[in-house]
Amino acid sequence: MSEIVICAIVTSGMSLIVCLVTNMLSNRAHDIRVDCKLETLTDEVREHNKVIDRVFLLERKTDVTNEKLTNLCNQFNAEKK
Repeated sequence: MSEIVICAIVTSGMSLIVCLVTNMLSNRAHDIRVDCKLETLTDEVREHNKVIDRVFLLERKTDVTNEKLTNLCNQFNAEKK
C-alpha cells in the first residue's frame, strides 16, 4: 500500500477514536447533570409532600374543632331552653 493510503487509514482511525471518546465524555456529563436535576426535583417533591401532609392534618384538626364547637353550641342552646 502506498504511504498516502496508510496515512489516511491511520488518520481516520484516530479521528474515530477521538469522536468516540468525546461522545462518551459528553454523555457522561449529561447523565451527571440529569442525575443532579432529578435529585433536586425529588427533594422538592418530598418537601411539597410534607407540606401537603401538614395541611391535611390541620384541616382534620379544624374539622374536629368545628365539630366540638357545634356540639358545645348545641349543648348550650339545649340548656338555655
